[in-house]
Amino acid sequence: MPKAQTKFTVRMAPEALAQIDALRAQHGFTSRAAFLEAAGLAYGAESSAEDILRHLAPISATLHQLLRAADGELSLIKPDDVQKIFRELRKAMLLVRESLAP
Repeated sequence: MPKAQTKFTVRMAPEALAQIDALRAQHGFTSRAAFLEAAGLAYGAESSAEDILRHLAPISATLHQLLRAADGELSLIKPDDVQKIFRELRKAMLLVRESLAP
């Protein structure tokens, strides 16, 4: 390891690591460290409408499934899916707040 690098330990819940690994693979990073470095350096950058829509799309799909379930149609939604949607909704709301900030 080059002397210019620093090693550190981080503690995270397995669920958070699974989400990080999924995003890492989705965006083509070969290592978790490379993904976290890129994410950290990009943190706070302005978000675009595309970013917000990317978070809203799965929320919209799940809400559509909930409406179908309310009408008595077959529902494939699991409790974990609902929790995932709440997390995505929080992310989308944060992006909207950031985009509206002066």
